Amino acid sequence: MLQFYRIERSFIDINTGKILLSSYDLQDGCFDSKPDNEHIELTWDNIERIDFGHMLHYPDITKHKKGIVLEFGRIWGDWYRYRQWLKEDLNIEYVIEYIPVQKSIKSILEYHNSDLAIQYLLERGINCLWT
Repeated sequence: MLQFYRIERSFIDINTGKILLSSYDLQDGCFDSKPDNEHIELTWDNIERIDFGHMLHYPDITKHKKGIVLEFGRIWGDWYRYRQWLKEDLNIEYVIEYIPVQKSIKSILEYHNSDLAIQYLLERGINCLWT
């Protein structure tokens, strides 16, 4: 049975346990079964290949002569900056969590994949819209 999930992506400093940045995706996902939460340890080698999805806020990654600079900025609060030439190990974990949500019929009808939206409604016995 299909279910909508809000996708939350977080960056956590492993040493301190502090959440550097946490953001939801712009669009909720619709899946047959709950996807497993993902935990990816970031390194300087894989940071440029990470897919940030459709996050509202995401870290800035810039390349310099000395190496890579990774910046986490918040609208309110602290800014965190990691420089490759000052810090050998990144020690940041990238966490993707899937949180079940209940959506209104209006938001389901406005979902970008209409086939999944119709299937979701039909599974719940709401088929009077197509008769």
